[in-house]
Amino acid sequence: MSESRRQRVIEEYGSLPAYQAYVTEGRDVCAATIKKDRLTAWTVTQFQDLATEADYLRDWAADLRWVTAEIAADETERAAAPASAASFIPANT
Repeated sequence: MSESRRQRVIEEYGSLPAYQAYVTEGRDVCAATIKKDRLTAWTVTQFQDLATEADYLRDWAADLRWVTAEIAADETERAAAPASAASFIPANT
């Protein structure tokens, strides 16, 4: 993903791990809603709502994959940096 997205996320949430926590919670709430509502859906509208929730769940999952990959890349970069340069790489706090 783009560097601009990364910067927007950090500006809004403070850090990538904070955004990861937000996305994880959103995904979990969405999954719980689907699990609950699928047991009581009877009308076409209710099933359409479930389909919409499934789309949201896919979006949450995509965001979680992105932020997890960004955090892993940062950790890899930090681990590969020489000890003297490591202090210049900001931590994801």
